[in-house]
Amino acid sequence: MSSKIAVSGVVAGLVLLSAAASPVKAQQVYYGCADQWSDLLKNPGQWTFVRQNADGFYINFIELEPSFTKDRPGILRATAALFTHKNAYFESDMAADGQSLAFDRRDIDNLQQAGFTVPYTSLNYGWSQERFQNLKFYHLLPGQSVRYSFVQQGPWAINGSLLREGGPPQFTNAQYRNWTTQADGVSTDGPLGFWFSDQGQMRSGSFSMVDYAHSQKKLAVVMLAPYAAGVAAYDPGKMFLSTAEDCVRKHEDNDSEPDIYDVFEYATTIGAVPEQIDGAPVQNSTTAVAYYLIKHIHGDPGTLTLSIQSLGTLNGISIEPAKSVSMPAGAPIRSVYHYQLTLADKSSWLDYAAVLSAKQLHTEGWLVKCKIGGVDITSSILHGGYKFYRTARILPKSSTTVDLVVSRTSEKKYGSLSIEFGLQPHRNQPIVDRVVLNASNRKKLSH
Repeated sequence: MSSKIAVSGVVAGLVLLSAAASPVKAQQVYYGCADQWSDLLKNPGQWTFVRQNADGFYINFIELEPSFTKDRPGILRATAALFTHKNAYFESDMAADGQSLAFDRRDIDNLQQAGFTVPYTSLNYGWSQERFQNLKFYHLLPGQSVRYSFVQQGPWAINGSLLREGGPPQFTNAQYRNWTTQADGVSTDGPLGFWFSDQGQMRSGSFSMVDYAHSQKKLAVVMLAPYAAGVAAYDPGKMFLSTAEDCVRKHEDNDSEPDIYDVFEYATTIGAVPEQIDGAPVQNSTTAVAYYLIKHIHGDPGTLTLSIQSLGTLNGISIEPAKSVSMPAGAPIRSVYHYQLTLADKSSWLDYAAVLSAKQLHTEGWLVKCKIGGVDITSSILHGGYKFYRTARILPKSSTTVDLVVSRTSEKKYGSLSIEFGLQPHRNQPIVDRVVLNASNRKKLSH
């Protein structure tokens, strides 16, 4: 079974999305911080957007050890109080000394007592069916759904693809494939130093983990961590944001988007805050990457726009871009009208893998065609939508256009015409802007 998003033609980087792209309809973003955790508590006003809009807090078992902090319960309560969405993604471990089923229970209890719900967990460095079942079902809160629990692996250690043989010395790729089918999906460890250098073919390895999980109708989680992992050419303080953006875009361009991104700092000195300055993410903090991701997925209000305009004239006056356009009254049979849809990104820093779709409200007596570069993409726009990515990604301070050709075809009676176009900032996100093309004059036409 193919793990890729179904494709119906490629035109200048545009690909039609099918309805069954991924088990989860909307991507989620979790954020966590190990070494600079205290900065989050000291400076709540410097990451307001992330703590209000992230789907939850990502935390590793190490930060839950009593030795990590003298006041673990108090710090957890203070952290939970800052998040609007009080969810925690808990990463456990098979290889750590002393980490056990009992400690998993302790850690889940501590998170829940602090005010978090724990909807997601992962198990790193191996697999245990007993630990997996415990992570899924232990002490569910009243009304809480069964937790998702993932098997975690470093994508640099699987020989470039989970479908190949080989893998790290302790486990094989065949074992990880088997564990993926037993688990609720896969999660990656994500030191972006390795992504930057493509250590062990990390990039294709990460794509393959997402693709395999989706081929099994499972979920996929990709971690974005600033850790350099010994790659000298990569500087987390200067390059985390740009490298994370590259990782996100390449997963999109490969049709290997995860269901969840987790932004998690460990083993670095990069700052946790501020998330932004004057509305743009800073280059040297971890909350800035979460800020970028949330805006990239959900959109930054007012920055992504859609307009329509006639390429002809009405009574000698050029038609300016608008939100709706009406056909001229009394359109004769076989008349043809040309319009243009413009997708514009007004942001100075934010890119979009936007999706353009349309629904035909009425098209009796009319033929409507949408074209890009002379190629007819009407059916694609009407059935799922075109995703603007790869070479057609909508970049900051740029725009792209779609040609719209409307022909009068009815030989017997005046037909009605109404088509609504909608623009989404990302797949499976709400429409942020709309335009309408319609025919307002319903008088009968002479032949």
